[in-house]
Amino acid sequence: LLFFQFLQACCLAMLILSPSGSSNPVRCEENTQNQSSVLCSGILDQFDFQIIDMPDRLYERSVAPWNYVVKMDVNRIPQVIHEAHCTSSHNCEKVKDSASSLESIPLSITIPVLKKKDKCASYSVEQETIRIACICATARQQ
Repeated sequence: LLFFQFLQACCLAMLILSPSGSSNPVRCEENTQNQSSVLCSGILDQFDFQIIDMPDRLYERSVAPWNYVVKMDVNRIPQVIHEAHCTSSHNCEKVKDSASSLESIPLSITIPVLKKKDKCASYSVEQETIRIACICATARQQ
């Protein structure tokens, strides 16, 4: 948990402290097909912390396996975030005799993203919660 908080703080610091004259600025472009619309695009690949390349396909080997789904938002930088979705929402399928005692739940973190405001006039740093993995936990007692 501390690692993800540290990663979040570093990402936010890099977004804020990035020089405006860098080689990958946020820029606005006119759409050639529709002159009235403005497209906002940004190349911030170095800030796009994705967890897709986990060692040895951990997302498939986990006792609570998950897969990644693309979460797209053209008004956000990064525009594409890969989010974990548990393959089973009710039990940890790879743990024997756990059908009623364990459940698969998503693990989420909050990350900073840039959100477009007012047709590319500006961007603001906002927090977005994404699911990064799935874990097994005992069922909640009611």
